[in-house]
Amino acid sequence: MVQEKFAFKGAANRLTAGDISYNPAIEKPELIVFLHGYKGFKDWGCWNLMAEYFAAKGYAFLKFNFSHNGGTVGDYFDFPDLEAFSKNRYSYELEDVKQLLNHIKSNSQFKRFDLDNIHLVGHSRGGGIAILAAGHWNDFKSISTLAAVSDYKKRFPANIESWEKEGKIFVKNGRTGQDMPHDFEFYKDFIQNNEDLEIKKWAKKVTVPGLVFHAKDDQAVAFNESKNINDWISKVELVEAKGGHTFNSKHPWKENKMPDELWQICRELKRFYRKM
Repeated sequence: MVQEKFAFKGAANRLTAGDISYNPAIEKPELIVFLHGYKGFKDWGCWNLMAEYFAAKGYAFLKFNFSHNGGTVGDYFDFPDLEAFSKNRYSYELEDVKQLLNHIKSNSQFKRFDLDNIHLVGHSRGGGIAILAAGHWNDFKSISTLAAVSDYKKRFPANIESWEKEGKIFVKNGRTGQDMPHDFEFYKDFIQNNEDLEIKKWAKKVTVPGLVFHAKDDQAVAFNESKNINDWISKVELVEAKGGHTFNSKHPWKENKMPDELWQICRELKRFYRKM
């Protein structure tokens, strides 16, 4: 298995990092594109082990940082660029997916992969973006989610007026101890672009199959959110998982194997892809 790094320009022309893991002995492997969640990044927790798993099974596994997740191309573990994080918004993350697709389809580095068979997978907030992307563009063979959100609007804080007055709100990052800022423009942009960012609307436009994984003991995103997704997308199947919001993975992850709960998800995804 090899892992190649790359960079591309995402939303607002901001450069961001990605990597792709694959077995060079496999000719034209199908491509899995993974979208990380809120306060996450491409190398969080067990995502590299997940990439290794699918590369060993004959797939190429691509993951990348959303352009305004707070990381830089050289340092994306501890969010060194909180100014960029403050400017992030859902429309930027959807634009990042579009720019990624443009990049891989126009760059010779990716010609060895089967770009006609792309499987999209998103965790948490990234799961919502994956659904939006699959609804907007017909570039995917399947769409699967891990503990995904189904409604971005209800995830905004209740104190909208205070947020507007102050211009920023701050969210504590329990891992790094950082107070991570959100400009009020985040909320304004969502309202202005609501037609493009309503998950329910775009989920109903998704025509490809997939699996929707969620644990009932998820304390960050309620299990019912994935039940909604299952109701809206005609060809997906809801799979009850275990291990909370991250399926018993965490960051940093110091073991050389995934927790059983995440491994089970990978196994089910692999079986699903093989049957397509």
